[in-house]
Amino acid sequence: MASRAANAHRPRGLPSTGTGWWVFDFHPNPTPIDEPVDTMEIVDSGKWMLFYPKSDMDVKWQEACEHMRNGRFGVVQHMKVSTFRENPRSSDHNKGVIILYTPRANKEVVMESGRRIMEIMEYDVTMYFKTNEQTHAGTAATGQSINHTLYLRPQIRYQDVFADESFP
Repeated sequence: MASRAANAHRPRGLPSTGTGWWVFDFHPNPTPIDEPVDTMEIVDSGKWMLFYPKSDMDVKWQEACEHMRNGRFGVVQHMKVSTFRENPRSSDHNKGVIILYTPRANKEVVMESGRRIMEIMEYDVTMYFKTNEQTHAGTAATGQSINHTLYLRPQIRYQDVFADESFP
């Protein structure tokens, strides 16, 4: 029987076939974290969260696994995905979440990983980062009013706004 370490890089299924969380904890070429300097703002370990309709979760999880395998998510160390099982901490039972975990690092390093994730996954809504401490405090569904530390909004591209080619 193969050891867990030997199979750690393999996703353990698809969200639609599971009853809990599927975990992917393989990162072949992690992006180095710069040594913190006293003047730099440090962000505690936490996670970027990508919410998708459950009907899209299998495809998005496979995409994320491929990008993780190729080291495209910056300092992300591992990730997990919710399955189709209902979660009482969720505020929308029609959506699932892919969670990408980062270590304690310089804020700009965490933000750069977030920008990479947003671009690579073509995530077109605001993406939130919360610390592990905020996770333990609860979610909006369990009464927490603020449960994120950082966020990124998608960039509006000129060609998306002005699709008419006659515009100067």
